[in-house]
Amino acid sequence: MNSADRRKTIGISAKWTSRWNQYYGFALAGVLFAGLIRYSLDVVLGFTQPFVLFYPVITLTALLGGFGPALFATILSAACVAYFFMEPLNSFAVRNSRDLVGLLLFASMGIAISVIGDRFRRRARRLQEFEKAVEGLEEMIVVVDRDYRYLIANHAFLNYRGMKSEDIIGRRIPEILNPGVFETTVKEKLDECFRGNVVKYEMRYTYPTRGERELCIALFPIEGRNGVERVASVLRGVTETRRAEAALRNSEKRYRTLFEKSVAGVAIIAIDGHVIHCNEAWASIFGYLTAEQCRGVQIANSYVDPPKREELLSNLKQNGAFFNRELELRKRDGNRFWVLLNSVLLTEGRDEPLIQSTVVDITARKQAEKAVVVQFEIHRASNRIRAVGNYPHGKRTGIC
Repeated sequence: MNSADRRKTIGISAKWTSRWNQYYGFALAGVLFAGLIRYSLDVVLGFTQPFVLFYPVITLTALLGGFGPALFATILSAACVAYFFMEPLNSFAVRNSRDLVGLLLFASMGIAISVIGDRFRRRARRLQEFEKAVEGLEEMIVVVDRDYRYLIANHAFLNYRGMKSEDIIGRRIPEILNPGVFETTVKEKLDECFRGNVVKYEMRYTYPTRGERELCIALFPIEGRNGVERVASVLRGVTETRRAEAALRNSEKRYRTLFEKSVAGVAIIAIDGHVIHCNEAWASIFGYLTAEQCRGVQIANSYVDPPKREELLSNLKQNGAFFNRELELRKRDGNRFWVLLNSVLLTEGRDEPLIQSTVVDITARKQAEKAVVVQFEIHRASNRIRAVGNYPHGKRTGIC
């Protein structure tokens, strides 16, 4: 154990010892106070019941401190009664058999109260810990009993409904929900859970301030001595999630439509060069009949100059994208063609990045440009020939 752990252990032990000292101190003070009150009542009113005032002290000590302090209060109370209020006075030697029986009964009752109070205290503490844990959750959580009464409602549930704890706790579910909802939907699900089954379902509910919302609800049985006595309900609002999912589906549908119907060739390519997915335009540009035929093809085999791909890939990894690169490639049958290439590196949400590439066939444009250059060269050569033909003979031949 290192020094930090040792200091932490010492701190916890000191805190625990201080708390228990407080409980034992409370027991001692309570017994002394009850003894003084008992003595005063005896002097003033002739009060002869020796044990009555000590029971509340033992009960309160058991609820606050548990079994140990309560047992201490019981022993201290019995000693106080035997010494100050039983014959012979100022002596622990109780001679009257009736007093001795009463003392033994008091001690037995005190021990019983200590045990019961300690159990109640432990249950109350567990309930407090449960409530504390529940309060920190984002999900809405409520606990109801067999009478369909709310026993616990966390802050998320209260905030979602815009209500306070006193407006919910102790009231029956039909008093809170909209008319008819409990009888038609909720009661059947709760009854199934009270039979010991975990129940999950979804429903729509209209709130006064939020309007219609979609809820995902899970019901969990909580067993007691007599079987399932309570049900914990976990509610989660999924309206925004459903809307986001619908928006995502619509977005994916629009993207797929754009992908499939685009006149430009679009493909998703692995870093190693294999085509993962492409549209029909991409397949047609590269000389394939269908996109299915093109999937899995190594794109590097289409490069006229293979080192050019490594150059482009290095640029892509460094900058994340490049645009409008003119590139000469080969079709499936080996014929060369020109494309205008755009590529983007896809990295978000992926262990291995992918490449999205778009190509437009510019072979016709490149051929037209080449034809223009050829025509220009022919025209310039023609002009040179024509200019030579117009020189005088002597100058043209160099003979005077």
